[in-house]
Amino acid sequence: MSPPAGEAVDVNQELPQLPNADYTVGWVCALTTEYVAAQVFLDQQHAPPAYTATHDNNDYALGCIGKHNVVIAVLPGGEYGIASAAGVARDMLHTFPNVRIGFMVGIGGGAPSPNHDIRLGDVVVSEPRDGLGGVFQYDFGKSIQDQPFKSTGFLASPPTLLLTAISGLKAKYEIDGHTIREDVESVLATKKRLKKKYSRPDAVTDQLFRSDIVHALSESSCLDCAGDGDSVVMRSIRDEDEDDPVIHYGLIASANQLMKDAKLRDQYASEKDVLCFEMEAAGLMNHFPCVVIRGICDYSDSHKNKQWQGYAAMTAAAYAKALLRRLAINKVEAEKTISTVLESFGADLRDIQSTAAKVEGAVESLHRAVLHDHLRTILDRLPTAKAAAFDSGSEEHNPTCLPSTRVELLEEITNWADDSSSEEIFWLNGMAGTGKSTVSRTVANSFAARGRLGGSFFFKRSEADRSNITKFFPTVAAEMIRRLPATAEYIKIALDADASVGTRRTEEQFGRLFRGPLKKLKSTATEMPIVFVFDALDECEQERDIQLLIKLFFNFFKVETKVETGFETEFETEFETEFETEKEFRVPIKIFLTSRPELPLRLEFALQGTHQGIVLHEIPRSIVERDISTFLQHTLWEIQRTFNASVAYSRQLGPDWPRKDAVQALASISVPLFIFAATLCRFIADRRHGNPERQLAMVLTHQIRGQKVNLGDTYLLVLQQQIADLDREDNPFWIDEQETHAIVAARCLYVLRFLKKDMCGIKSLGGPVSDLANPARQDSRGS
Repeated sequence: MSPPAGEAVDVNQELPQLPNADYTVGWVCALTTEYVAAQVFLDQQHAPPAYTATHDNNDYALGCIGKHNVVIAVLPGGEYGIASAAGVARDMLHTFPNVRIGFMVGIGGGAPSPNHDIRLGDVVVSEPRDGLGGVFQYDFGKSIQDQPFKSTGFLASPPTLLLTAISGLKAKYEIDGHTIREDVESVLATKKRLKKKYSRPDAVTDQLFRSDIVHALSESSCLDCAGDGDSVVMRSIRDEDEDDPVIHYGLIASANQLMKDAKLRDQYASEKDVLCFEMEAAGLMNHFPCVVIRGICDYSDSHKNKQWQGYAAMTAAAYAKALLRRLAINKVEAEKTISTVLESFGADLRDIQSTAAKVEGAVESLHRAVLHDHLRTILDRLPTAKAAAFDSGSEEHNPTCLPSTRVELLEEITNWADDSSSEEIFWLNGMAGTGKSTVSRTVANSFAARGRLGGSFFFKRSEADRSNITKFFPTVAAEMIRRLPATAEYIKIALDADASVGTRRTEEQFGRLFRGPLKKLKSTATEMPIVFVFDALDECEQERDIQLLIKLFFNFFKVETKVETGFETEFETEFETEFETEKEFRVPIKIFLTSRPELPLRLEFALQGTHQGIVLHEIPRSIVERDISTFLQHTLWEIQRTFNASVAYSRQLGPDWPRKDAVQALASISVPLFIFAATLCRFIADRRHGNPERQLAMVLTHQIRGQKVNLGDTYLLVLQQQIADLDREDNPFWIDEQETHAIVAARCLYVLRFLKKDMCGIKSLGGPVSDLANPARQDSRGS
């Protein structure tokens, strides 16, 4: 049973420790002051997490508010701003994958205006306004002389569940008022050491200066700025019928810089109806959908002081607690996890989406419609390999990485792709079945969603056009036209110069259809790299083709003005000349490759130069086992759901199926092969031979011998079940053992008929072993 709100927790009492998966509410703070305020409003504290994800540097406070389990994180000391907040939220989701709703709670600077009587200690809650999602990133935009500031950044709205609860709480407060001030005082009554810093300051210190009054560096206190009082805006005292603090709902402005300009503050308040300024929320909204709650500690001007920070943090935390208590636990649990929500939108929402582009988008669509026929004529001239792209129809049902799996690996790949100073080529290699193609699809999908995928090609040995490089560069060029329309004209120039370029030698295709068009593109110095994803190089049948591709990829990034391909065209000469004079405008390119670690590929990569890479089967077993366990939990849950939906209640699998120890055993069996885990799941789901419970039990009892896993036995079990009910006469797997042995023996005897001395025509036959002991005989044979 939880203690009453604000009751002191006995630090000597052992705190309960819950699994990370039990926490569904994420709460992010920027400052230690905010972190303290959040913790004292917990109904009950929990023990720290038993484990955290690799590279997760967050500090966490855990506890509950009502029936909600809450994880609270704080930014690293001395780090502020959008990027730091995004990093904290990202790491939180890695360690606590079931977080479903988010809160960003802390202090901010108020923007009082004739429409909003905002005072110190008041609370501002983010709420969508005028097409903006509740948080407005004001350092992404453009200023045009004599015109209002034009925003070019759009951030997501808080989740609908939270917006609905905000509306309900707003109505309740309008009818009955709130108890935020009383709640703060109640908590401080049990935390006496916090009273000095976190209690409400004297009202005389709440002074709003005129916008033209700037704090002088020579004045130690803002009271000195007041002078005879003319510098201060006169405001009436709030009477007993008014809420104090007041809760304001609307737009919060966020940026990487502290707002200390009263005139600029007033401009945003007038043009955008901004209520509050802060420095972190814009880093969260597209990566950690949440509501932003800010206690007002100053007026976003030069008259900064820390007197009100503690109390403002407390009022914000008190409102957050009241809002959370309004949410029914079943409603929160019914929400998708934040990781799942982000994955469903491409695993990564775009960081910046121009609001101007919403208007310009209609024009752009019309423009594309006009260009469509033009681009189609170019595409039709390229001989392409069908279904080679990651998003082709044949790849539709192939999996991507589940949320909360491959976290560290995908993070490293993303960091590589985002860092213009890192190696241009990334080689992910691993044994068959370790999940290379699944990672490739995930990477391609992620960068496609962010508008940064240049193209993809997935080799496949069983398909003619995808098992060689004959159509590789024409296919990639066709994707470039679709994803990087600016390359279309340069590809058209190459086709006009030689209509058969798509059937020329690979080196020539590389120069005219890939390297040339890409290096003609221009960009700003800050543009993020474009990523190409080429999967399963080892599925290309010809070893020399693979080596040639690797060499060409490395040549792409070499400084020399000519690729050593043995040809030169007017098109390339024109390109190289321009490139030499405009290197600073080159669009950064990254190439992501995967293959098995076969010797010829390893040698070629070693010969060509430096690159970044990971060997999948060398990733620590604990990480792979964790990811496979997550995959198994998800897939077996789907099997349970599907099975239970199709059978009578009496036959349904219980809510505790599968047991945790069973999932762990399957994960241990499967490491390091994701494909083996997938095979086991297909076997368990096969209802032709029994229900999932029986199939799972069969795997577990059949598999482990001592501490060593025998994969062959399990594959044999799967194969035997697949053929168990098939008719021997029609089943190509069945053979007559006696008849087959007789055929093999007869063929061996047939071959023996052709054996003869020096049957290979070597001429130099050597000598018998006995001659080794008799040198004299050797000499005589030699003479």
